[in-house]
Amino acid sequence: MKRAITLGGGGPAAGLHLGALKCFRDHGITFDVWALSCIGVWVGAHYVCYPPETAPEDTIEHFRKYVFRDDVSYDKFPISPGFVPDIQHNSTALMKYLVDPTSYQNLFAPVAIRQAGEALQTYMSDPKYWNPNAFAQLTTAMAAANPMTRFMTSWLWKSEMTGLTGGHHKGPGLSTNLNVEELFEPDKPFLYHNAWNMTDDRIEMFANRVKPPRHMQKMTSESMSACSALPFLIEPVEFNGKSYCEGALVRTVSFTDLIQDHPDLEEIWVIRIVDPKQIRPPKNMDDAMNNLCMLFAGALGESNVEEFEEHLAQHPKLAERIKVRVVPVSHEITYDWNHSNLELGVEQGYKFTQAVIEEYLAEGRDA
Repeated sequence: MKRAITLGGGGPAAGLHLGALKCFRDHGITFDVWALSCIGVWVGAHYVCYPPETAPEDTIEHFRKYVFRDDVSYDKFPISPGFVPDIQHNSTALMKYLVDPTSYQNLFAPVAIRQAGEALQTYMSDPKYWNPNAFAQLTTAMAAANPMTRFMTSWLWKSEMTGLTGGHHKGPGLSTNLNVEELFEPDKPFLYHNAWNMTDDRIEMFANRVKPPRHMQKMTSESMSACSALPFLIEPVEFNGKSYCEGALVRTVSFTDLIQDHPDLEEIWVIRIVDPKQIRPPKNMDDAMNNLCMLFAGALGESNVEEFEEHLAQHPKLAERIKVRVVPVSHEITYDWNHSNLELGVEQGYKFTQAVIEEYLAEGRDA
């Protein structure tokens, strides 16, 4: 039995991946091919580098220590320890902006000044404008006209900083304690992940093989960082003269070339960890930012699975030979990078995977 597993994107929902992998280990189900995207590449890469008998526990402990934060600390600092700023790059970008003469052009904007004056006159002359919305418009107009606020705003938003965090491949971060060279040892399963080439506008694949398949490149710490480089939150990764960002923006669950490269596959297990039904009304800016990322990822991941199943349905011989097992997505988890959510994810991931495996074994399938 040759099996593949797909670990989709979903950041703080990674506990669902870990719980699923723990359940697979307990049932003796192993995988020959791992198709990875976003957080899935870090889960899969760390997992296969640990001894098989303790891999789930070791990977969970790694994520607990280096990727998720304890609840008390997270309460007032809701940022994953795995997201580290690229201080050198950001400092250089800010200094470069300061010494660039063009940065000081258009600080005095006559049109904006006139508009701010008119807004102030209108606001002060008529009580009907004395409401929160009109006041907000006035303050925005005043800020847009003030040379100092114009400069400070442009300094932060128009310098060459391209993400809030980044540089995982340059030092500690999501790659902490991961020796990428171990992924190339002969006993490792075939791993591949995606990334979006922004320079050439295309999805690309990277594999843990010194001589990867025809259309893939060699997996590196840079390619893995690119795999999870969500725009704005994480800066793009530059390597091989190209600029890359997260492939899950295009393929949240990466089925690309899976069947073509592995024509002898008999089973594909799909672990999708985000879903639109997980989205809840935000209580703060942290919730709002998470919703921005996860709503599209949940909807896109669902579409990716449906598209793949439709592809198989259109090819009866493939559908007869390849069985697709989809583990349902828990709606109980949150998008917090804290220990409580990690533990809940592991519990829910195990529970939902257990139900699918029981159905699988009832069919008489051989683990």
